[in-house]
Amino acid sequence: MWLRIVLVLLFKTLSPSVGQDLTRLSQVKCQDYNHNYTDVLGTNAGIAEFPHMAVLGYPDPEQNGTFWYCGGTLISERYILTAAHCFGRLKPNVIRLGERDLSSDDDNEDVRDFGIESVTIHPEYKPQAAYNDIALVRLDNTARFTRFIRPACLSLVEDPGSVFLTATGWGDTSFGGSGSQVLQKINLKYFPNEKCKENYQPSRRIQQGLIDTQLCAGSISNDESDTFQGDSGGPLTHAIYNEDISVNIFYVTGVTSFGKGYGFRVPAVYTRVTSFIDWIEPIVWN
Repeated sequence: MWLRIVLVLLFKTLSPSVGQDLTRLSQVKCQDYNHNYTDVLGTNAGIAEFPHMAVLGYPDPEQNGTFWYCGGTLISERYILTAAHCFGRLKPNVIRLGERDLSSDDDNEDVRDFGIESVTIHPEYKPQAAYNDIALVRLDNTARFTRFIRPACLSLVEDPGSVFLTATGWGDTSFGGSGSQVLQKINLKYFPNEKCKENYQPSRRIQQGLIDTQLCAGSISNDESDTFQGDSGGPLTHAIYNEDISVNIFYVTGVTSFGKGYGFRVPAVYTRVTSFIDWIEPIVWN
């Protein structure tokens, strides 16, 4: 509790221009992580453009390497936010931070691999359903923050239609294709649940249809771009420039959960982060 009080006093002079609620521990830590941070932006998922990106995998002896298959978001020195369904039949045991190009060892010297100390899956998640599809992974060591590795904040934006959304990951870039070796990004539009329900009627996986703890986002244009297979667990974010600390801060709004698949021109479904902050905070910043 004393740490929380000290941090609030330390950052109370910073105007909450991006809507932070500094009575929330996650927002106090957000200010802490990004204080005096020099922002680096790029195009086409440039180097250090998304320093919060994580990729989950496990050793693949047949390929003499690692099979990477889920994304995640660094949200603190020790925790990754991802999807619960990433811990189904396959069990990742390595997490990489600071990566951009999975095929190269030369893109930056700050790429770091971590083991997994523990996994906390939301207690109401059921593998046969798509609700509460969220998990927290504790790294086996503390991440050192650099321009390539830095946490995203937890979004408090209840209406993502008011912000510019971006999804990132190494997922498939075509139907039946293989995952991209280079980190991909795509700008997406928020679709209110009432509109998105047209595409997701009640079924075995979503017996109640879409609910308030989920949100939809899809392509801004009429092309077939969307989050692709393999982006599971990865972040849906928005970035807001904070004049007080002179930085674009990334806020994670959603965790990629499921969709219709590439080429269906239907928004994908994300776990809504604002619905789970009360669950996340005491685990990550206890």
